[in-house]
Amino acid sequence: MIAQRCFRWVKNQIKVLDWTKKVTDWHEEAFPNKALAKAMDLHNNAVGRFIFEQNPGKSEEEIIVILQKMTAKSTKIEEDTDLLVLKNQLVHILES
Repeated sequence: MIAQRCFRWVKNQIKVLDWTKKVTDWHEEAFPNKALAKAMDLHNNAVGRFIFEQNPGKSEEEIIVILQKMTAKSTKIEEDTDLLVLKNQLVHILES
């Protein structure tokens, strides 16, 4: 959603993706979390950038629908989960 909102003003997808990665990565460093939660957050941030990259012309409401569908299919991860296998899929650590 950060990339989606920034794109309204910047109109440069590469700059927006670079900036949102820096900001969201910084957030994970500035507000430390347990290793698994941090890995989940960084992974899901990358998924968010992927969604934006694949859908730059979609409205915020359309992106929310995509995220809701992906959230329903989110995969629970553990310490030993290989996140590379789950590339471009949302993940979670707590049971719903």
